[in-house]
Amino acid sequence: MTTELPPGVARFFDPAAIAANRAGRLAPTQAARLLRTVVLRVIGYVVSGSLAFMLYTIRAEATGTAGLVLGVVVLAVLAVVLLVFQVLPPLLDLVSGRAEAVSGTVRKESWISTGGLSRNRRYQIQVADQAFRVGRGLFAAVSGDDETTAYFLPRTGELLTVEEPRP
Repeated sequence: MTTELPPGVARFFDPAAIAANRAGRLAPTQAARLLRTVVLRVIGYVVSGSLAFMLYTIRAEATGTAGLVLGVVVLAVLAVVLLVFQVLPPLLDLVSGRAEAVSGTVRKESWISTGGLSRNRRYQIQVADQAFRVGRGLFAAVSGDDETTAYFLPRTGELLTVEEPRP
């Protein structure tokens, strides 16, 4: 059963990825991207944690051993929290290799988020009860009128592919 995609949506996704997602699994390109995400997060957290620890040990000389122990405990707790909430979910998605699907009518939302001096427009599509952050191009390409199937990672909820019926 092969369903063609409308040109507006199809250009965002690899046909092999769509076929793999229909079968309930990740495509090799999606698995590679997810592995890269996990590795970069681990590297980033190790580097920033090391820098924070070095800066804290410089400051801890003034507070003595108790301050150093407290700093090590705080950094260890933060490391566990980052591992559990930022590294473990995508790693478990990668290991399972599964893609889940949700079907329904699309509801589209956009808003402007402000932070400091910057203002960015954010785009989100919602299919059934699952919400996904998307880029402007995909937001414009997805129709809000048709039954749409979105394939996503089960633990992180990251959007993998979107499939609309052909008119």
